[in-house]
Amino acid sequence: RSAHGGVTVGLHTCFMADVALQSVAEQVKEAWKRERGSEHELVSFCTIHCLLRKLNLGLSDDEIQSLFSHADATRSGVVTFSGFIDFVFGACTEKDFRGQRMSEPDFVINVEQNKEDGQDNAGIAKVASAPASAAEAQASAAKEDLFLGLFEAPPGGCHIERVEERAITLEQLMMLQRHLYSRAQQSAWIVRGGQALEVESINLYHVTDLVIKPSTEARRCSFVELVADASQPPEWFVSHWWGEPVVLFIRCLLQHSKDRECPRDAGYWVCAYANNQWDLSKDIGEGPESSSFRKAMRLARGTVSLLDADAVVYTRIWCIYEVFISVGGASDQRPDYLFDIYTTGTVGARHGDTEDGGESPSLAGGGTCGITDGYIPADDHSRKGSARCKRHRELGFPFALVQQALSIKVQDAIASQEHDKNCILNAIIGCPQVDEMPPKDHPQYDHLNSVLHGRFAAASWTRAAEMLEAHEGLEQHAAALLTSGLSKLTLHFGGSCLENLKDPAVILLGQSLPVTLNSLFLGFQGCKHVTSNAMLCITSRLKDLKSLMHLELRFSCTCDDVSLASVAQGIAASPALEALDLLMEHCMTASNDAVVAFAETLGQMPKLSRLTLTLGGATLSKADQSAVLDSVKGLDGKVSIGKWSVRVAAGAATKA
Repeated sequence: RSAHGGVTVGLHTCFMADVALQSVAEQVKEAWKRERGSEHELVSFCTIHCLLRKLNLGLSDDEIQSLFSHADATRSGVVTFSGFIDFVFGACTEKDFRGQRMSEPDFVINVEQNKEDGQDNAGIAKVASAPASAAEAQASAAKEDLFLGLFEAPPGGCHIERVEERAITLEQLMMLQRHLYSRAQQSAWIVRGGQALEVESINLYHVTDLVIKPSTEARRCSFVELVADASQPPEWFVSHWWGEPVVLFIRCLLQHSKDRECPRDAGYWVCAYANNQWDLSKDIGEGPESSSFRKAMRLARGTVSLLDADAVVYTRIWCIYEVFISVGGASDQRPDYLFDIYTTGTVGARHGDTEDGGESPSLAGGGTCGITDGYIPADDHSRKGSARCKRHRELGFPFALVQQALSIKVQDAIASQEHDKNCILNAIIGCPQVDEMPPKDHPQYDHLNSVLHGRFAAASWTRAAEMLEAHEGLEQHAAALLTSGLSKLTLHFGGSCLENLKDPAVILLGQSLPVTLNSLFLGFQGCKHVTSNAMLCITSRLKDLKSLMHLELRFSCTCDDVSLASVAQGIAASPALEALDLLMEHCMTASNDAVVAFAETLGQMPKLSRLTLTLGGATLSKADQSAVLDSVKGLDGKVSIGKWSVRVAAGAATKA
């Protein structure tokens, strides 16, 4: 035991000699192999704790916690099993455990005491032995002062019975962040080696140990119940990895709230703050479907998935379950449920990202960027068009992270408890026996992988087309998009694509359009090297999109009579199409007869009700103009052919 009262190591009851130490090491390894197989698996404290307690090595809970804290040098909350064993049984000798004091625990909370009363500074260890009553009273008084910054004056708080209604607001998160900075300035959290734990590196594992549990200990409640005045239903559910720095976590949610124009009191449901850390089994429940996570998602408008710098979030089984529910994996999930992905990083924008060849906003310096499910209000307010605005906004998403996400496999995700992984994988494949050992491979795993990969492929396709060679690196994106199951796809090709995008990449895109689409926007306007061959590949694919209801296409290639007829044939083969917005900039070589026939084909589509048609460069006689108007008289919208433009409204036409 260290001088400050914190437990360091207590294996002296087990070992009489180095030979005995090695024997126990082998015993632990054999037990692990029987249960889990791989020594290189990432494991949490809970998993280590369960195994060591099961082996009955004579270690207390505090001693196991201290061992884990020493081994987890990066404070990520997880270690490899082999690394843990090497640390405990390989790096330590018998005399380490028999009287020689080891290094300090990973971090200690230094609480500044009232020096006017002549008291010295007292250090309260993260894992402390039972203190004397006077010291305990002193620490308790210090704690009251320590956490006052978390409350309004006077301190608030309430009881919220339903865990799913314990969302946290951004104002409350900012209050927590101010508290972290204030604590760091007043008295640092010390890590092993005597260095301070920087606020920018504090993650939820740290916050739970240093703030949530100490501040809620008296009431034994959730953190939200400590800072809220009433129940706070969630507008958004947050899926994330606990190892991500809290300041980056908050930064992402601030950007998301701004992008989505959320009200000031919008609630974000975050498990660490919503679940009662003193009674987790009650809130988490017995299985995924009855868990607090699932209950919160039923109330939320959508999920915000926070992607950390190494994409660890998609290697955690609970995060995979949250993705599964978010993208429609449950039968009772609302079809309008949204799934946004946000990250923060140091990836800067490149020259040539804007339409005029300038430089777009950068992520350098820790900015945030989100891939949103559809448009956000700011996109709709843009004078340059929603699709272009969405493209510019999502350009900063780190491409390396996208590439990483495309190789994630849900069946390889890890869990702190093996039981959790089995339950979740069985829930994904629809197996009612959640406690059974799930299969290593299953079509439902493949489907969920495809859906997740497809989200990233769709959001990054324009970047991939700029950076990768068609039929080489782009093929991974194509395969992900084809099997994604997406219902909406918006791709606006600008920036360097105007000069560099060529037919092979566009043809590959056409072949990869998912048949599940009901809304499609493809913008190739200004792309100098995209020809009518690529355009026809796109339009010929439309016959396979049986659910397509909204279509918007932009082309700058030259269109003659043959290509115009082929485009009309492809569009007419979309049986469910209700709204069409079509721009073909260069139709100078198309004849009047071909233009009139094109309009007649569109006018005969059974479900088409809204039409915006622009055929640049074509010229029509008065008689041909009348013929076009007669063909589209049952539609609402606008027709522009060459310099002639007219608005149409179900039986009437007015000059535009």
